Amino acid sequence: LADSATVDLHFAQDLAHRLLLGVEAVVARDLTTVALNSLSTELLTDWQDDWILEGREDWRQLRTTGLEAMSEILTEREQPLKAAQAARAAIRIEPLRESAHIALVRAHLAHGNRSEAVSAYERYRALLQDALGIAPSPLLTELVSNLRSA
Repeated sequence: LADSATVDLHFAQDLAHRLLLGVEAVVARDLTTVALNSLSTELLTDWQDDWILEGREDWRQLRTTGLEAMSEILTEREQPLKAAQAARAAIRIEPLRESAHIALVRAHLAHGNRSEAVSAYERYRALLQDALGIAPSPLLTELVSNLRSA
């Protein structure tokens, strides 16, 4: 490729790395729907060659972690609806990943949606039990436990 060519993957990787650096490194365009969509895009989905698998896995990990970081930053910036969208995008990539579910529950709580937080927890708890026979971590359980006793 020519030096002047732009590559969507490079843009998205840079975005994910900025998000992982935290709120100080993020600019406004990093928290847009366009940014969320760029992190939601899979890498060469129609290619099944062995040489692409490692790169695809690296990208899956980076984009999932970036979406979780985006959700956390949006929650801190009091944009819980967009935070929930970023968390759900991470969950679509890796449904059993607990850190994505924690981000979703926190976004719901920040928006004052206690029932949605509990529902999100319960869906994850059932999924985790069915898939792996285990319960969510104490950290996630603690986020919603006070809501149930209230």
